[in-house]
Amino acid sequence: MNLWGWWMNIMIQKIRQTYYRLGHSVCVMWWFLRRPITRGAKCIIFYGNFILLVRPAYGHKLWMIPGGGVKKGETFLEGAHRELKEETGIVTSLKYFFEYQQLREYKQDTVQCFYGSVNTIKVTIDGAEIVDYMWVPIDKLPQDSSPSVGKIIAAYKKYIADML
Repeated sequence: MNLWGWWMNIMIQKIRQTYYRLGHSVCVMWWFLRRPITRGAKCIIFYGNFILLVRPAYGHKLWMIPGGGVKKGETFLEGAHRELKEETGIVTSLKYFFEYQQLREYKQDTVQCFYGSVNTIKVTIDGAEIVDYMWVPIDKLPQDSSPSVGKIIAAYKKYIADML
């Protein structure tokens, strides 16, 4: 790729990141006015004893478990599969283990959590919505993780312990 093509790719990526940041800010203002009831899905993805965390380009920018909003007409599982593929390029089977409610950014959100595994560390992020990823041991979460990461990991550990 020549210098011009490289520069254009960087600029397009920065424009897309700005779109997500501004779009998110507009959504928060709308949510403040409407106080919607929303649905979301989160996916713990394992590679051996490591889990995948992603960093969004918008909002808090903390490390988080991949996932996002479930669209109207989608099941939680369908939304989990779609969000996982959009954010990471990963397609794998997922199993449900936990549901929680949260009041965040003026939304009443119901979030279902799933888990799955992969046999490769290859992840494809778009660089716009998700700007970085990392594989971390499940017991060594980074300090700058979203509070929901600890809550979801604790629920997963309880789920596994209850199965034994």
